[in-house]
Amino acid sequence: MKSGKGFIKKLTNTEIKIIPNAVPIPSEYNYNPLATKIITFGRIGKRKGSYDVLEVAKRIKARHPQYQFILFGDGELDQVKKQIEEEHIENVAIGGWVTDKEAIMKEAVLHFLPSYHEGLPMAILETMAAGIPNMASAVGGISQLVKTNENGVLVEAGDTDMMVNELEQYLSNTNARNHLSENARKTIIEKFSIDTYNSIWYKEYQMLEKFEKVCDVNESKV
Repeated sequence: MKSGKGFIKKLTNTEIKIIPNAVPIPSEYNYNPLATKIITFGRIGKRKGSYDVLEVAKRIKARHPQYQFILFGDGELDQVKKQIEEEHIENVAIGGWVTDKEAIMKEAVLHFLPSYHEGLPMAILETMAAGIPNMASAVGGISQLVKTNENGVLVEAGDTDMMVNELEQYLSNTNARNHLSENARKTIIEKFSIDTYNSIWYKEYQMLEKFEKVCDVNESKV
């Protein structure tokens, strides 16, 4: 989003407008604040903060033993599985490749993405559209989408102490989870839905048509 726009503006003087990705909005709003699965969608590995998920899970278990962390996707599966086994991290599972994302999201209380590098992840857009709050790193375009105490929780990449503290608060407050869930879905409906996306493109095409007409008039005068 703004970060990408800033990079492109260094390469050209042409006026630039960034149109973000859009996602379909699930017809049903099924968020369950009492669900016990904390999910992560995306390639498993250092870049996505997967090893930080393991560290946070270990530290959360004592006070919140009912919660299960599940990493969905491919990537460094063998390395992550090895660490889970060696450190006996019983509250973390590898979910593998996703075939039914909607079913998974219905059982999730939170989408946890402590990435080190990102653009604007589709995983965050999709989970928010389903009403699932996100706890995510303030990197790339994420901080322009996820707002702490409004529709999710932002953390610093690599700061597992902060992640544990924020997660402790999140899991201890059912009302806050409901509030964040409702606003997460509202954010996507208002700014990142297919309807909004189409409307933005329609306006852009209208502006182009006006510009072309002005150019045609100017050429006819030459």
